[in-house]
Amino acid sequence: NTLLPNTRMYFNGGCYTAGEEGGGSTPLRLNNGQSVHSRTADYSAPATGTERSTFAGAFTLTGNNHLENIILIPIVGRFPDTGVTLESGNNQITGSSIGTANNRYLFAIENFGDNTRVDASTIFSNILGVVTTDSNFTMQNSTLDLLNVENVGVDGILAVGGSISIIDSRIRVAGSSANAAAVGIRTFSNSDVAVTHSEIAVSNDDTGAAVVLENNSGTINVLESDLNVDGTNPFIATGLPVNIGAGTVCVVNGAVVACP
Repeated sequence: NTLLPNTRMYFNGGCYTAGEEGGGSTPLRLNNGQSVHSRTADYSAPATGTERSTFAGAFTLTGNNHLENIILIPIVGRFPDTGVTLESGNNQITGSSIGTANNRYLFAIENFGDNTRVDASTIFSNILGVVTTDSNFTMQNSTLDLLNVENVGVDGILAVGGSISIIDSRIRVAGSSANAAAVGIRTFSNSDVAVTHSEIAVSNDDTGAAVVLENNSGTINVLESDLNVDGTNPFIATGLPVNIGAGTVCVVNGAVVACP
């Protein structure tokens, strides 16, 4: 709260609600500098795996916040949409799971802040993994997993202005739509995206398109990465040209092809 700026809050296991007091549906808002950390039973070290504390609900980060080694899950009927909203700059998510394989957010992370960093974390969603708006965002040593079984379009990462760096990470997008595309990374508003030493795998088990990279405005640069697409209408890249550099392997429906 406003009485505790720049506070590091330690938790050692257990399950907690990340929401407004009284059981409402408003995400828990961290004020500038506040951070949440999951620790071992004696608080001596960061917790890992199933020893991490679980928070049910959602967080809003206002600047200079840190979520470290936590598990964040939605509450069905109360927090069905966005897991973490980042309103301002210099926020970090490390060693954490935003959603789980069996309990996903519709939209995992919504970023409006500069210098946002996700490191050594996993992100699980149903419709949109990460959306950035006029901001910059780095994902490193992390996994984004999007699984949708409804007839809607899905995006792993949606860039609407600003810049995105994907480093040593994996993005998996599995769609199921006859009318809309499943897309790994989609850009608008002159976005700048760099993918390095990463894997992007996109599939659509219906007749809609499966697209690894869709560049509507801006630049997408890929270096030493694996781009995989499976489906009836598969595309490594669509829209404006993308720059796919040395060491990148492109695979369409199981066959290695020349990268565009």
